[in-house]
Amino acid sequence: NNYLSKTASNQKMFNDSRISSFKLKYVLKPTYKISHIRKNSPASEVDLKVGDKIISINNRKAYNYTIQKITDLFQSEDGKKIKMEVEREGKVIEVVFYLKKII
Repeated sequence: NNYLSKTASNQKMFNDSRISSFKLKYVLKPTYKISHIRKNSPASEVDLKVGDKIISINNRKAYNYTIQKITDLFQSEDGKKIKMEVEREGKVIEVVFYLKKII
């Protein structure tokens, strides 16, 4: 007695004699890629590259940030430690740098 039906919330439900219900939920999470790196900046010194996909910042998954929060973080106080994981060509790279004011 397998069947596929659509629920009111537009989620699909699958029922059979072994499974009472199964719901699929799709959640879209943002991804961020580096689009620009200033010459002689802390990011350039740790070899971050344009196109690197940001995985995490300070041990927090990048999709938990808004673009504004990321911008604010990178413009925060001089000397703040930033730990990032980025993906480049299928490899995860971890970098650590300290913010500094660039005039």
